[in-house]
Amino acid sequence: MIRTSRYLLAAVALLAAVGGVEARAGKGLRKVQGTVVAVRRVPAEGGLEVLAATVQMRGSGEKLEVLLAPPALLEEVGLHVETGDTLRARVFLGGPSEPARAQKVMVVNRGTMMVLRTLHDAPLWSSGGMWQGGGCREMPGAGGHSGGGGPHGGTMGGGGRGGMHR
Repeated sequence: MIRTSRYLLAAVALLAAVGGVEARAGKGLRKVQGTVVAVRRVPAEGGLEVLAATVQMRGSGEKLEVLLAPPALLEEVGLHVETGDTLRARVFLGGPSEPARAQKVMVVNRGTMMVLRTLHDAPLWSSGGMWQGGGCREMPGAGGHSGGGGPHGGTMGGGGRGGMHR
């Protein structure tokens, strides 16, 4: 009986620890979708310039600025974002006067999707702006086309079959 209780207690502790990590990893993430009304370059982490998309949210009409990644990096992996595009993203919200940071982004009308940050909000590029993740992923049946598969070919880095889920 004592042996079984110890195993049960250890199992419960392990599950609680794993559940806590998952809960912390996703903390602060919010799903957003809307139309890109402006795209500009802004200074961000580590002094790098990143592309920021202002998205007019579907439904509320609220505008949210979303930081993506360095422009050269987005070009390299084939993720293109322009005014008029429909953007769906999972973002880390900033403070009241700070932009959101995209963890995962899908350009719906182009059928491309990419993970830009870890679930702990760490960018998937180096301090020099060099890409450390996979290429942009074309979404099956979305009707769009991606600009390529990244610097080493292939289309990894999508984050799951079928893209982002509501």
